[in-house]
Amino acid sequence: MNGNSTYTGSTTLSADGGTLKLGSGASLVSSSIIVNSAATLELTSSGSLPNDGTLTLNTDGMVNLGTEVQEQIGELKFGSTTQPNGSYGSTLSVADNQNDTYFSGTGVLYVGVEPPPVYPKLSVIVVR
Repeated sequence: MNGNSTYTGSTTLSADGGTLKLGSGASLVSSSIIVNSAATLELTSSGSLPNDGTLTLNTDGMVNLGTEVQEQIGELKFGSTTQPNGSYGSTLSVADNQNDTYFSGTGVLYVGVEPPPVYPKLSVIVVR
């Protein structure tokens, strides 16, 4: 999906093995996103989820956080258990809370905290 969604209410991913891919410029406006069994929410750019929303990952539900994705959400639940604030991602990420059961990719999900600032990459030219 590209561009903003135009509905209200919860977003539930239930398709066995299905994936909802949010690309550049895409964002969900619902305050509650639920990823059920064997479904995947794939984020390829930052800013796709509401900063104050709740993301619930049920059994075998997964979030694929793409390269350089720094996503912010208000609350994270594994099933009915609310997780503490902090950074989350797979073991390939720099997140403090690494978990390959619920996360894949190298990006980071920030729960209840803002992501660190992103500075542009600089090139250095040496003249002799």
